[in-house]
Amino acid sequence: MLLVNTLIFIIFQECFLSGLPKLILVQELVNPANFHYTGNSGTMETTAEVVEFLDRLFDSVKRKCRWSCKRKTKKSCKPNSGHVEFWTESIKKIKSIMFEDSGSEVALQAGQARLVRVPTIEGWITTLESFVRLTNLLFQKYRVDYYYPRNVN
Repeated sequence: MLLVNTLIFIIFQECFLSGLPKLILVQELVNPANFHYTGNSGTMETTAEVVEFLDRLFDSVKRKCRWSCKRKTKKSCKPNSGHVEFWTESIKKIKSIMFEDSGSEVALQAGQARLVRVPTIEGWITTLESFVRLTNLLFQKYRVDYYYPRNVN
């Protein structure tokens, strides 16, 4: 639940600081109906799946595992660790996450809710695309054996 509360805080902080209209109520954020996943697979249908996905995503760029880890993406990034594949798939999922805006002036004037993407989502896309490019550069051009994404980000 801490991750969900953190995500809620980040999204509302981002909306407040950027001057965006209030997108959704806190209660609505954890409702899976408000995660409009428009991709072909149904992997983002439940709140639990969304939270698990975000947990794995945070771990892949921030977590350094010192002991035995169940997830490969918690360990150092290596050519065969699965980080690049996970990040590439995550970019596709994140690009499809939209939030329902039903309280802004634009939505009220139109008389209907609209789907919007918050700046935090755009930031994650940029971060992951940068990690994919950096990883490919480190492994292919400079022949680095491994690195910890946490030390970069």
